[in-house]
Amino acid sequence: MTDILCQPNHGFQRLYLESYAYLLGFNQQQTNSTLQQALCYKLTQKKLNTDTLKSLEIKLLESTSIIATKSRELEQARAEYYKAYRHDPHSSQDQEAVSLHNALQDALKSDSSKQINDLKSKLHRQTKDNPSNFWIAFDVAWLYFHIEQDMQKAEQQLIQAADYALQEKSPLTNFILRYLAYAQLILGKNKKALESMQTVIKSSPTEQEHPQPIFESIQFNCLVEASYKQQIMLQKLIRHNPLYYIYTQTDELLHSYKNIQSLLLRFHIEKLEQIKKCTYKQWQTNHFYQAELPEEFNKEALFNDNFQSYQTLLSHQTYPVLCNVENISKKIIKQLDTIANKQLTMTQTRYIKKIIETQKQWKKINQFGGILLYAAVIISLASILLWVAATVTEAPIFANIDWKVLFPKLIIAVSLSTVIGLLLMRSTPPMNRKRFKQKQLLTNALESKTRKDFQK
Repeated sequence: MTDILCQPNHGFQRLYLESYAYLLGFNQQQTNSTLQQALCYKLTQKKLNTDTLKSLEIKLLESTSIIATKSRELEQARAEYYKAYRHDPHSSQDQEAVSLHNALQDALKSDSSKQINDLKSKLHRQTKDNPSNFWIAFDVAWLYFHIEQDMQKAEQQLIQAADYALQEKSPLTNFILRYLAYAQLILGKNKKALESMQTVIKSSPTEQEHPQPIFESIQFNCLVEASYKQQIMLQKLIRHNPLYYIYTQTDELLHSYKNIQSLLLRFHIEKLEQIKKCTYKQWQTNHFYQAELPEEFNKEALFNDNFQSYQTLLSHQTYPVLCNVENISKKIIKQLDTIANKQLTMTQTRYIKKIIETQKQWKKINQFGGILLYAAVIISLASILLWVAATVTEAPIFANIDWKVLFPKLIIAVSLSTVIGLLLMRSTPPMNRKRFKQKQLLTNALESKTRKDFQK
């Protein structure tokens, strides 16, 4: 399969898959599987990340749905063609053409080279006997193009088929002209190839706005003149559908244009910046960002330092993966939230340890306060007993004591000792006051976060 769809001389084009799906009668699932195999093969060849395709699952399904629908339309158109010409003089030949087409389909399904070689001469004879049958002419051209890789013979058959298909206004015209353009391109007839592709656009005006015709138009216009206009068209196309980033990455025709490759790099950088902005916006609504935290806890630095590590990982991802901006941002914020929670808890534990250590060192000051208070009590009691003894006994020993002078001094000494003792006993280290406040801020932030998580 990859030998047919991913030929070494001219790479992989979606047109090859479209024709392959039509000839083999693929449904959407088969078409999707084949497209993924072909893209994986091309990405591996270019040493690019194949995991990219997982992020493009929806776009791949949309693309293969269109291909499968077109295949069914072509099958129906082919059946109607033979039905309409049933009474034609060439009717028997057309019936043989139907049989040969079915035989070709079986040979391709079984991947039988012998069967395909046996059918070549019969199919070629059919094109001579019935030159107006553009359906069989396309089958022959397809074999020349993909199996024999004889582009000159393929071009001849396709020109013959195109004339009749255009007259009939057949849906197969689109296939024929596109194949003609690629055959002429491989033969080096770039201007003719561009003319053929322009004829496709003119013959199918309703498809001009579809992604694939736009992409093919860019391819062929770049061969003649890789203008700024083509870059703008490609830029819009990739933004609309990231799958075309992969098509551009793996495309042999666009690979040599430095401006196109620079465009892909700019897409990558632009998406990284977009992820950072989106993540920062989500960080600003985060609980920890809005909570009142200690000054040393720098919310901006936390974001920038941690995002830097994610940016290194993201820089190795391809553009289609990075297109999931919201999901990537949410994952980063979730990790950032975990990191912030861990850092706050560690900081809270550190504050508690410092408070305990400082409190132990301050214990001697508290004890000294206790001693002063104890001394104040002893002095008070001793003074009272002395005064009572002097008053009751009137002993000569107490005669020289001037109580009017002594009492005020005792009161001042006791009062100072009591006040200073109480202050020292109840005092805490000045540094611990700030730490108590910071610890409380951390406790409030963590408890509030826990409550919110529990409510969710």
